[in-house]
Amino acid sequence: MPNRLSYLTVVALAFATACTSQPDGASDRLAVVDDTGNVAVITDEATTRITNLPSGSVAFQPVWSPDGEHLAYVEQSAITGALVITSAATEEPAARVEEDTGFFYYAWEPEGRRLATLRNAT
Repeated sequence: MPNRLSYLTVVALAFATACTSQPDGASDRLAVVDDTGNVAVITDEATTRITNLPSGSVAFQPVWSPDGEHLAYVEQSAITGALVITSAATEEPAARVEEDTGFFYYAWEPEGRRLATLRNAT
C-alpha cells in the first residue's frame, strides 16, 4: 500500500492539471495537508513541507490568495485555532489570528487584500 503522501501527490497533481481556476501566481503549485498534518506545496519538481507544526496541532484547508502571493491555512490544536497567512516567497507567517474556537471557513476577497472567516462563537 502506498504511503498517504504519495497518494495525495498523485491525486493533487491530477486535480491541479484539470483545474482552471487556480490563481495566476499559484498555477504551477498546489497546497495540501500531508500525512503529518503539515502544509506542503506540490510542484512538478518536488513536494516541500512549509510548516513544522507542534505535536498535537494539524493544519486544515490551505488556500492561495488570488494573486498567488500568500497562502492561508488553519492551524488547530485541542486548545485553540489559528488562522495563519504566510508569504509564498518566504514561507514565513505574515499574520496569525488565534481564537478559542476553530475557523471552519475562509475565503479571499477577489483583490487578495483581505480574508473573510467564519468560526463558532465562544
